[in-house]
Amino acid sequence: NAKALTITAAAKTKIYGVADPALTYSSTGLVGSDVISGDLTRDSGNSVGTYAITQGTLDAGSNYAISFTGAYLSVTAKALTITGASATGKVYDGAAEIAVAGGSLSGVVGSDDVSLDGSPSGVAVSANAGSQSVAVSGYTLSGAAAGNYSLTQPTGLTATISQAPLTITGSAATNRAYDATTTVAITGGALSGVIGGDVVTLGGSPTGTIATADVGTGKPVTVTGFLISGAAASNYSLSQPAGLAVDIAKANQTITFAALPSKTVADAPFTLAATVSSGLTLTYASSDPTVASISGTTVTILKIGTATITASQPGGDNYNAASDVQQTLTVTAGPTTLAAGDIAVIGYNTNGSPDAFTILVLKELNPGTIFYVNDNETSAGGTSFTDLNEGEASFTVKAGQTIAAGTVITLPWGAAAVSDTKYDWSATGSFGLGNNNEELFIYTASAITATTPSAFIYGVGIGSSSQAAPSGLTLGSTFIKPSGTAGRYKTTGATYSGTADALRTAIGTTASNWEASAPVTASDWTFALTQSQTITFGLLSAKTYGDSSFTLDATASSGLGVTYVSSDPTVASISGSTVMILKAGSATITASQAGNSSFSAATSVPQTLTVNRKGITVTADGQTKTYGSDDPALTFVTSGLVGSDSLSGSLARAAGESVVGGPYSITQGGVTNVA
Repeated sequence: NAKALTITAAAKTKIYGVADPALTYSSTGLVGSDVISGDLTRDSGNSVGTYAITQGTLDAGSNYAISFTGAYLSVTAKALTITGASATGKVYDGAAEIAVAGGSLSGVVGSDDVSLDGSPSGVAVSANAGSQSVAVSGYTLSGAAAGNYSLTQPTGLTATISQAPLTITGSAATNRAYDATTTVAITGGALSGVIGGDVVTLGGSPTGTIATADVGTGKPVTVTGFLISGAAASNYSLSQPAGLAVDIAKANQTITFAALPSKTVADAPFTLAATVSSGLTLTYASSDPTVASISGTTVTILKIGTATITASQPGGDNYNAASDVQQTLTVTAGPTTLAAGDIAVIGYNTNGSPDAFTILVLKELNPGTIFYVNDNETSAGGTSFTDLNEGEASFTVKAGQTIAAGTVITLPWGAAAVSDTKYDWSATGSFGLGNNNEELFIYTASAITATTPSAFIYGVGIGSSSQAAPSGLTLGSTFIKPSGTAGRYKTTGATYSGTADALRTAIGTTASNWEASAPVTASDWTFALTQSQTITFGLLSAKTYGDSSFTLDATASSGLGVTYVSSDPTVASISGSTVMILKAGSATITASQAGNSSFSAATSVPQTLTVNRKGITVTADGQTKTYGSDDPALTFVTSGLVGSDSLSGSLARAAGESVVGGPYSITQGGVTNVA
């Protein structure tokens, strides 16, 4: 009998599209070197599925009876991948979903009917702004051969989630006054664009900036400084407010102008020092330029009186006008500057209790005037005292008081101090005048202890004194040498009125105009002194014909009124102190003061006034005529003529009558001066 032979087929697997693997089997029952011939076979087909493996042509010959156990060939789906897919970035919206697009299949066998299909979508690993990994799903396969394939969704995709924009609503720039800065305050503001319940807070230190600090309306404002914070702040970008505008108004300004100290007519020009908060330039005006004139910030004192000085600032592009500030300037005479002969000694008593001497004031003494008296010696023609070993005293005119020229005052020598209504008199000690042998000097100095006077005013050498006139004094005028233990200028029979020079000469004639008499008292004399005066009259600025009338401002040192006269009233006529310009030319304006019972006539002061010709403009009118007709009247217009003034003469034109030669210029011709 045939031997039993068992053949068992091995199961096989392959991926779709790949060649079949070798079909193999195992057997039991072969004898010796017998072999099995032939091959296994399988059911036909290549699609995904299972196919039976059959005995096929296997045979071991007639000596064997084959028992065959089959198996299956499994065809599995081929894996396809997707290339070219991309995740699309987006603006942060609080969700993780990401759009996925594109892609093509990779790995399709031959011309299989298989297509990429489906509705792909992505989910970011985080919904926050930034570069995020994306998990993709939703791709599918379609087509007749789709069943032979498996599809792997794309991996490694990323998407950028950009920050969501936030805007600020409700902010405003604060209008303000000009302050020279470009910074503007920003108020208010709320976030717009925050998603869902995100925690985002508006903060920071917002500031506005304008292009220029100058005044203006609707000036564009650039805002910076708003910030956001909170857990979700990193998912947003903040735009500063745009479109804001601000109005910058003119600023107020304040003038600081301190009270002005009193001045004297002898004081030098001084500088005004008012300030204004804006830093702009101040201007000043004087209510009475005859008392104090102003040029820029410099005040020049011209005469005694008061003037209101006004500091002004008219404002400008960025400032309103400041309120004017006024201060009163008081100009007083100031201490009198004394010169030789302004005070004379007209009596003395060396046997009194106390000794005394009498002075005649020959020049008005203003408040604060100080002079000294001593009985020390000088050398002949000397400028200093040899020592200060005898007696010295000081005389001071009290504040607010004046001592008129012609006043007689008797002063004690070496006694207690005197405080009169008008003056103070004090001595350095107790001393007396030597009988018929003494010196007295009236002088000014830096101090009572100075041995060198600033000026000798008057000197007396009594009796046998060997004192000679020091420097600046003249025997018989400002230095006298009377004799006797007491003496005085006569109370009758001498000169008691006239100019200071006349009285000094009379007082200096001691041989005939003095008498021995004591006691000496101020009431013994009455003097009527005529004082000299001077006129101050500055240069006159040139004028032009047609200028307005102007006021002359000469002053007399006496304070009396000044009169004026014009050398050519056809050029400039004068009414009071007002000058009227009448024609071009020059005229001498003379300032005069005739004097009165107290003042002698002043020396007149002339100043030349030049009146320049006024320029005028003549403009010819253009004219037209038809060839062969008479010329039209040549007319013109003028500018610059004063009042009813007119021009004489006629215009002329260039010669010619043909059209070809024209136009013809019109010239001044005979048009000349004002008729």
